[in-house]
Amino acid sequence: MNVASWQILLQKSLAAFVNSDSVTLMRFATEAVDDGRLNHDQGQFFYSFCLDEAVPDDHPVREIAAVLDLSWVHSELAPFYPKLGRPSIDPELMIRMLIVGYVFAIRSERALCREVQVNFAYRWFCGLSIEDKIPDHLCAGL
Repeated sequence: MNVASWQILLQKSLAAFVNSDSVTLMRFATEAVDDGRLNHDQGQFFYSFCLDEAVPDDHPVREIAAVLDLSWVHSELAPFYPKLGRPSIDPELMIRMLIVGYVFAIRSERALCREVQVNFAYRWFCGLSIEDKIPDHLCAGL
């Protein structure tokens, strides 16, 4: 579409809003997307998303996080993690995931990994971003 076509569509849409004409609005909406389908040709390059804002202030994970101090975990467990071999799973992440499992009665490792994968509050509590991968339940030793 050229600029003139967009201007005409914009004028039609503004007139439709002023007149509250639903038929005109529907015509405008279908003309704007051609065949009525959403355009998914190109994904969004950048997202502005704050996981902290997605977790409600009254969610139980916020109360737990306020009193939980796991700063000692890495230094205490460091001797048990080898320097060679495949990378280990962060022990603090494992403990946080286990706490989620116990508090929210998630009984299996698979279910726990699946819940942490899809639940923003659990991700936030575990210190994961929306892009971080969840440990594999078979390798995590949960």
